[in-house]
Amino acid sequence: MTIDDIAGALGVSKTTVSRAISGNGRIGAETRERVLEYIRCHNYRPNLVAKGLAKQRTYNIAVVWPGDYTSFDLPFFQRLLIGINSYLSERDYDIIIAVDVGNDYTSLKRIVDNRKCDGVILTRTLKRDKTIAYLQQEGIPFVTVGSCNDASVTQIDNDNRGACCELTQILLAKGYKRLVLIGGPSDQVVNEQRYEGFTDAYIRAGASPEEGLAYMDVVDDMHLHTVLSDIIKRHVDGIVCMDDYLAAQTLIKCHTDEIRIPEDIKLASFYDSSALRNSVPSITSIRFDDHALGEEAAKAILQKLDGCVPRNEKLRQYNVVLRESTQ
Repeated sequence: MTIDDIAGALGVSKTTVSRAISGNGRIGAETRERVLEYIRCHNYRPNLVAKGLAKQRTYNIAVVWPGDYTSFDLPFFQRLLIGINSYLSERDYDIIIAVDVGNDYTSLKRIVDNRKCDGVILTRTLKRDKTIAYLQQEGIPFVTVGSCNDASVTQIDNDNRGACCELTQILLAKGYKRLVLIGGPSDQVVNEQRYEGFTDAYIRAGASPEEGLAYMDVVDDMHLHTVLSDIIKRHVDGIVCMDDYLAAQTLIKCHTDEIRIPEDIKLASFYDSSALRNSVPSITSIRFDDHALGEEAAKAILQKLDGCVPRNEKLRQYNVVLRESTQ
């Protein structure tokens, strides 16, 4: 079925049908409803190429994927992408993946320069984010999965700070007062939020983290093993890792050095994964709804494309999962 067919069946012009479909142009409410009802009854779907030309849209959304992710990061980005796609595909949008590392946005710039997308979803934010600055300069609609310090940016994020605070409070309430924190790159906003959540828990308990027991910018196995060797000498109550990769590597190091978890030291992670659920012992962690996070980001970018101003969202859909490693 074509627009010509609909126009002929209803006795109206092709322009009238086109205006009813697009929602643009002057057309009576009764006529528009008559056209739309005919379309619903006959299951008509307008050709996306023609629809795109009419609205000057590509019906593509660029999703920027960090090229420096690890195998432990992959499940998060997969679930996030599935959530984004499930929302967009129902609305006739497709995804284009741009893989960039840090503040190098070469891949995204090529997509934007070639006018291959209508909007952008960033899946990671940095403290000094050049990609955000680039998109603002170019006037490209975008949203971030993750927080940033620019209030003008639409931000969709998990409540990382609140969740990490909650897990740390539970450990403190169990009597584990000397906790070590191990974190990744400090230029990533999510790690800053995790650090803040950790310190918030101590403040709420009327205490403060012991000086020198927070290790940031631990980005490779050699550095992590050096840090763990130092931690083990300090006879702490527990180790809290900012992500599942750090937690899994800590578990391996403890096994190698014949340090028993949880008997000799407790272990927890600020992010959950199947590796932690199936490890021996299983590791206490925080489980977020990454699929819902992706759907909210997709919803926000389409709202921006429609001229709306979406609200920033802080999803509190998480569970602290207590397992064997902190018993």
